[in-house]
Amino acid sequence: MPIPSSRLRSENDKPIGAGAYVLYWMRTARRTSWNFALDRASAHAEELGLPLYIVETVSRHRWFELRHLMFVAQGMA
Repeated sequence: MPIPSSRLRSENDKPIGAGAYVLYWMRTARRTSWNFALDRASAHAEELGLPLYIVETVSRHRWFELRHLMFVAQGMA
């Protein structure tokens, strides 16, 4: 799915340096469909011929529940 230009922005004008992978830091949109950021990261990794690594962080915040963590983990499997 093409990514709408309204959802793309460059944070700086520096060239992309040589790297070993593309990192996608997943924070909220834990889905594979209608996830423009994940689509862009995937396309970028493919363009560069690099692997895509996805990081999901877990923090023990005030509302942390183990069942919620299990739900998230099972959804990613």
